[in-house]
Amino acid sequence: MVFVQHSPRESALYRDMHPEYAEWGVVEHLLAATVDALNAANWQRAGKKNTPRPKPITRPGVGRDQKFGTGAVPVSEFQSWWDNN
Repeated sequence: MVFVQHSPRESALYRDMHPEYAEWGVVEHLLAATVDALNAANWQRAGKKNTPRPKPITRPGVGRDQKFGTGAVPVSEFQSWWDNN
């Protein structure tokens, strides 16, 4: 069980169990964040008002369009949830 839980990202077992995370490690995420920051900075400094904001690099396993809830939770609902948890 320990072998399975701690298999490296490059192993075939990890790639089979987590295909969406196997290709991207910390370095790849940091590089994508750097490129996104540079693209945003260049866009800000371009000075063209009609140019749309650059889209960030899509990362595997990360949902961009996740929305949680539609508004504020009423106090009574929150209090009952809080009391039950």
